[in-house]
Amino acid sequence: MTRRSGLAFAAIDLLGSLFLIALVMMGDPPKPRSSVPTYGQYAVTIRWPAKCDADEDLAVRDPAGHLVYYVTKEVAGMHLENDDIPKGYGYADNPNFERVVIRVVSPGEYVAGVHTYDTYDCPSAAVTAQLWRLTGDDSLVYQRQVRMRGWSDERTMFRFSLRRDGSVYGINLLPRRLVG
Repeated sequence: MTRRSGLAFAAIDLLGSLFLIALVMMGDPPKPRSSVPTYGQYAVTIRWPAKCDADEDLAVRDPAGHLVYYVTKEVAGMHLENDDIPKGYGYADNPNFERVVIRVVSPGEYVAGVHTYDTYDCPSAAVTAQLWRLTGDDSLVYQRQVRMRGWSDERTMFRFSLRRDGSVYGINLLPRRLVG
């Protein structure tokens, strides 16, 4: 083998390696993973406009009648992960967002509701409630928006049922008082 043919093989080997590197780099980038794991099966969230200083409170009732809200933040496999406190109480940077995580699936019907604790400068907040499935990639299951009617108003956002395997069925809007 001559020196020239050895250099040719080295050049071909280098070009082949560069080609493989380019192919790998052109593939889809990996999906970023959340830096904060959520240990739960489902989450119920509420949001209302940032300019609205109302104190809206999320409440979720499980099939056994356990209720999670600002008074009871954790019970029976559910917990209130975020309780928004409005600017009227001196908290200026809250995002008008609340979230209840359902860690343990209990078969049966859950009820998600919102209660206006105080209106401050926003007597009729438009509140959006969402149900999220947290296993695998987070996915939105259901969403509903309701305009609250002022101080002490309570509205059922939705009801949903879970099977033993954790799947959702039977979403409905039948009213049910939870807090007031």
